[in-house]
Amino acid sequence: MRLNNKKAIITGAGTGIGRSIAERFCIEGAEVMVAEIETDGGEETVKQIINSGGKAIFHETDTSKEDSVQSMIEATVSEFGGIDIVVNNAAAF
Repeated sequence: MRLNNKKAIITGAGTGIGRSIAERFCIEGAEVMVAEIETDGGEETVKQIINSGGKAIFHETDTSKEDSVQSMIEATVSEFGGIDIVVNNAAAF
């Protein structure tokens, strides 16, 4: 497990590439904060990770808003005790 005991934030992790990154990080041993603006997608990613034996939590996050990002960081540190990796995958269309 290459990411054993690492704490990661993955933005845009509710679908697609972000979800795949979050799932892979958990397979490699990381604890993952699924940061996503769409609640349904974020919660589904967490459900899939937990059902596979990984550890993940969801935080509704709008990366275009500083207070939302700050809240996500605080939630991650509170839950996991720190942050080792950040993958900024969120996109706006």
